[in-house]
Amino acid sequence: MRNIVQELQEELIYINKTIEDIEWGTVSCSRGYYETPQTIIAKGPSFDLVLHEVFEGVEYDNGYGSQKLHGTIVFNDGTWLSRGEYDGSEWWEYNQCPTMPEELKGLL
Repeated sequence: MRNIVQELQEELIYINKTIEDIEWGTVSCSRGYYETPQTIIAKGPSFDLVLHEVFEGVEYDNGYGSQKLHGTIVFNDGTWLSRGEYDGSEWWEYNQCPTMPEELKGLL
């Protein structure tokens, strides 16, 4: 079992980001097949407040099986976190827009 708030805090530390870096985000968690997912959508600093209000103490099964946690968190610098999933095992993925290689710039 994994705590949603703690997992996200650890991921922010790992990618060297803080709550203040968040521009907007959405996180949704369904803990059972028949349970309505709990979802947050928040902008800027209120993201942390809403995250704690809805998911403080909430744990989910991040092991193999169906995906439980979904979301996208966009940062002020244009990078973002999204949920990766393979066969039900899930994790946060840090994404950055690629830059054009120098050798291609002269061709366009």
